[in-house]
Amino acid sequence: MYFDMKGTTRTVKALSRGMGPNNSPYGMFYMNITNGTLAFTSCFTNFRAYVTSEAGGRFVLGEDCFTKAGSGGAANRYIVKAGGECDLGGTIDVNVFQSTVSEDGRLIFRPKVFRFENLANSSYASSFISNSGVLEMPNGFTMGGKSGVAPCLFVINQNGGTLTLGGDLTMTDTADYADFVLAGGTVNATNDVSFNGFHTVMMTNDATAAVCVAAGKTLDFSVMSFESGTALSKTGGGTLKIGASVPDAIAVDTGILSVSGAAAFGEGLSLGSGSTLHFAAGGTTAGAIAGIEDASVTFDAKSVGYGSAILTSTNETLIATVADKMAPAIAAADKPKLFLVTEVSAGDPAVRQLRLMRIPKGAVLSFR
Repeated sequence: MYFDMKGTTRTVKALSRGMGPNNSPYGMFYMNITNGTLAFTSCFTNFRAYVTSEAGGRFVLGEDCFTKAGSGGAANRYIVKAGGECDLGGTIDVNVFQSTVSEDGRLIFRPKVFRFENLANSSYASSFISNSGVLEMPNGFTMGGKSGVAPCLFVINQNGGTLTLGGDLTMTDTADYADFVLAGGTVNATNDVSFNGFHTVMMTNDATAAVCVAAGKTLDFSVMSFESGTALSKTGGGTLKIGASVPDAIAVDTGILSVSGAAAFGEGLSLGSGSTLHFAAGGTTAGAIAGIEDASVTFDAKSVGYGSAILTSTNETLIATVADKMAPAIAAADKPKLFLVTEVSAGDPAVRQLRLMRIPKGAVLSFR
């Protein structure tokens, strides 16, 4: 069925049990929307639907709409082509849900409830959103429900274009599992964003991507696994948090990079003027950090751990520069009193370690 909306907006209360060829409930039910808006406000229930929006077409599931996406081996597909838009809200019960966003297409994904139904079966097909255009999740994303037949997989593939996140991405305890795969484009975090309960969070081999984090907000990539050849750039006044796995190259133009694991940067980290490197854990290693002279260095003493090596390097100049950058915060610390020690590694005399130490309460220092 082709809907040329002729520049208008049409609101429909409900469409239930969309029928395909020969009135079979499992036949494919096609909808193609162009040149205007078709919106459902109460119910859009299909066993097997294929919805395409393109060339000025806009398909909407309203915030109070209930959608049953497929049954058995049947799938619901939302295809957003160039010039098209889908705005999916309300409650979506998932069997097989698949959406592809092409370059110059836009998907606003904001369901209040998104869950696998009991009969979902991943032996048919996985569910996914694959983005190469504009994908917006203004409220983040929470997936619940559980397959009663086989494990169900939901994958968010960020291939290119822009992904905007306005909240956490979460799998509930009852759901099966979800993956997030970053292969390119830009991730914008307009609010605090973390990945909770995901099976896999990864950046693929040789991928290049950018992140922009709003001031005062944190994008938590500490659970992300970065494969070889990856490159990431960061803008925005907020914080990007990473763990032990890091990209081969990471450029922090503005804002804060928070290191919460034993990260091994090699010589791949560069800092823009006025940016901040924050140590939220010990064990970081680096051969060089470009731009460190014009950046700030901060730390969380309790998270780093007293006696731990904050930074290990064969670059004595880097160790000295980081120590100088940390000196004001060390001097300002009141309880407990802190100080830095630079040590030569026992295993390799070419290696220097910068350690955070504290003076125990009641200790008496003796200098010789």
